[in-house]
Amino acid sequence: MARKRAGLSQAQLGAAIGVSKNAISQMELGSSKNPSAENLLPLAEALGVDPKWLISGKGPMYPKPDIITEASLTPDEAAMLEKYRRMDADKQTAAQTVFDALAQPEQRNGTR
Repeated sequence: MARKRAGLSQAQLGAAIGVSKNAISQMELGSSKNPSAENLLPLAEALGVDPKWLISGKGPMYPKPDIITEASLTPDEAAMLEKYRRMDADKQTAAQTVFDALAQPEQRNGTR
């Protein structure tokens, strides 16, 4: 569920877009069809999801922005970014090297 992935409670999400916790609950349960037009973009932004996906459930859930904004980060990503920002330049370079190595696709037979 997008709200949980964003690390938000129903009350927090409701406060972020100006609706009640009950309104969020009704949206999640399907009691209300779709978010209103005035709530759609704020809801998609708060959740970090594509508005088209939010309405239809089709297409990519997450937009592929040219620039990733901090609002679109999961709590784990935000924590990792905060730690990275506190590092000096040498440690940032080392972290990038480790991350690049971990991101390499695994090859068959255990080789890279």
